[in-house]
Amino acid sequence: ASTDAIFAKDLEGRYLIFSRGAARIIDKPAEDIPGCDDTALFPPEQAAMIRANDRRVIAENRINTYEETLSTADGVRTFLATKGPLRDGEGKVIGLFGISRDITERTHAENTRREQQRLLADSQAIAHVGSWMVDIASGQVTWSDESFRLYGLPPRPGESLSFDRFVELLHPDDRPRMHDWSAACLAGQRMPDLEFRTRPIDGVSRWLLGHGALERDADGKPWRMIGTVQDITEKKLMSDELAHHRHHLEQLVAERTAEL
Repeated sequence: ASTDAIFAKDLEGRYLIFSRGAARIIDKPAEDIPGCDDTALFPPEQAAMIRANDRRVIAENRINTYEETLSTADGVRTFLATKGPLRDGEGKVIGLFGISRDITERTHAENTRREQQRLLADSQAIAHVGSWMVDIASGQVTWSDESFRLYGLPPRPGESLSFDRFVELLHPDDRPRMHDWSAACLAGQRMPDLEFRTRPIDGVSRWLLGHGALERDADGKPWRMIGTVQDITEKKLMSDELAHHRHHLEQLVAERTAEL
């Protein structure tokens, strides 16, 4: 009754057992398949791929798992095929057995998720905006690739760091404000965005704009802090330059006014 394809083959690749689930996949009677090989069921390139995987299982004499994309009665589908050596009563390998499960939807979902992650990473890199998350229970900080770059570090996908290590990446003068800002955020207070500087780890000290929010679990207990960080160095330098020019103009106006 299994919907998975369950089968056994001899050393020549001819089917010995072919389950009803397997027969439904190719829309052929199960009793017609024993004695046939994969060239009778699939296009030549797919049959060759299946046969290569089968030979590898027999040569290595162990169970292997493969993703096999095949033409079926429902169109092209992706299967997770687990295959192992089939032995007789004396332990001699006489073929192989296998179970194949349709994972097309799962594969599609994973591909969609990876594409979304890639698009998000590309968007963050273009906008110079990174995302971050702090696990409150462990104190570990997780960053997006762009966040690592903004702090002058190479991206380390999947790697987390402690909050203390994160603070060490900041300009010493801005560390107390970051501690106060994080504590207030953890307490559930609405905090304004925080401007701070990084240490010149890669030779560049950047001005960053941090935004954070607190998330709670179903019981109302603080669970994690999430937020974004944005590179505002150019904006900050431009603002400082404008302030300098304004101050200079104000001095000139004051001097001219005094002369009059």
